[in-house]
Amino acid sequence: NIGYFSAFFLAISPWAIHYSRVGFEANLALAFFIAGLIPLLSKKVPWKWFLFSIACLFISFMTYNAPLVLFPFVLGIMVMTKHISYKQSFFLLLVGVIAFVLILPATKGKGAITIFSDQNLGEMRKVRRMQDNTIVGRIRYSPVVFYVSALTKNYIATFSPSFLVIQGGRNPWHQPTGASHMTWSFYLLALFGGIALLCSNIKGKFTLLSLLL
Repeated sequence: NIGYFSAFFLAISPWAIHYSRVGFEANLALAFFIAGLIPLLSKKVPWKWFLFSIACLFISFMTYNAPLVLFPFVLGIMVMTKHISYKQSFFLLLVGVIAFVLILPATKGKGAITIFSDQNLGEMRKVRRMQDNTIVGRIRYSPVVFYVSALTKNYIATFSPSFLVIQGGRNPWHQPTGASHMTWSFYLLALFGGIALLCSNIKGKFTLLSLLL
């Protein structure tokens, strides 16, 4: 019942309606990615369901880039929590590598839309590096520390109500006009559900929380 309830709220969220109406590939990839992960949450995955997971994950990889980016982290969590065997993890890794090789030619232009290609951010780092010539400044505004800090800050911001409920992102394609990604009711229910899961005695709760993060 909780699953149906959550699926209903997701289906009526502004984000889902926006992406489904326009026909973005993000919704399709997310559906296949989740369908591929659900059988793997079982401690002992029958091979017929494992093959089903492989097929769904491969389709999600070929549909959109995000699942392939998230896949190494998800695979690591599944291996560490012993939800899949090393043999199964090898097959999953092989599928991910094959998908990566197949879509690599189509991702060459993606570098122009990442944080590393943001000229304003790069110039800001250089200016602040020249203004702060101390040892701390040299470390803080070095390329590695600066961009890791920026990525961490952006990652944390994606869970904030400002991004999810109030304002949304800066790209108008990623949300409907005059609305954000979700409503306050959905955000509060999701927050309450995460806290309830953390405080519960459900087996595998840390696996679920790790996948959510």
